[in-house]
Amino acid sequence: MVYPLDGTRPAFVDGIAVLLTLLREGLGPGVNVYEDIPDLQHALLPMVTVSRAGGSSDHPAFTSDFFVHVNCWSDVSDEFPDDSFQATYELSQRAARVLYWAWRNQTVALDENGRALGWIAKWRESSGFQRFTDPDLPHIGRYVGVYDLKIRNPRP
Repeated sequence: MVYPLDGTRPAFVDGIAVLLTLLREGLGPGVNVYEDIPDLQHALLPMVTVSRAGGSSDHPAFTSDFFVHVNCWSDVSDEFPDDSFQATYELSQRAARVLYWAWRNQTVALDENGRALGWIAKWRESSGFQRFTDPDLPHIGRYVGVYDLKIRNPRP
C-alpha cells in the first residue's frame, strides 16, 4: 500500500509535536512547555522541556519509538514558598501523570486547526524523575525523567 504525500498523512511521525501538545493542554496555562530551553528561562518558570534522546522506527509513516527527556524547572511557588525543588517535584509528577493518562486514555493530540497529530501508543518509564542540581542556578529546582514511548501517526 502506498500513501501519497498529499497532506492526508504526515510523511513521518512528529512525536515531539504530540508530546508538546499533550503537555501544554494537560499542564494548563500556568506552565510553559518547549522543545528547546529558551533564553531567559528564569523568567518563564515553571517550565517543562521535551527533547528526543533517541529511538527508531521501522515504519515512520505509522509509528516511531521515542526515548524522551522531560525536564521540569520551577522557582518557589505559592504552595512551596521556601522550596523550589519541592515545587519542581510536584510539577514533574503532574507532567508524568499527563503523559501516563494520555497513553491510558489513548488521547489524540490535535493541532491548532483541530487536525490529529497522533497519540502515545506505548508508554514506559525508563527513568523516573530525578532531582538535578545546577550550580549555576542554585535557587531553581530541576527534575529530569526519561520515557520510552511509541508515538502513532493519525490514520488517514
